[in-house]
Amino acid sequence: MESDQPSPPTARIRRYVDDLVTRWPDITTEAGDDSPWANGPLVGNASGPTIYFAMITSSGPEVVDEVAH
Repeated sequence: MESDQPSPPTARIRRYVDDLVTRWPDITTEAGDDSPWANGPLVGNASGPTIYFAMITSSGPEVVDEVAH
């Protein structure tokens, strides 16, 4: 029987998310008013070795480039 609940993020994904929200605070925090994230908390979009997150389109290519790097 499969669960509808996501798996906890792997340690590597958790570090990645931590790095992202250090650079750009989570939209769910007071510091996240100018966040490029379209929803949050960002770690809530992680499951196992994957993460899916939406970005505000006006965030610009510099954010996309850093996230991809």
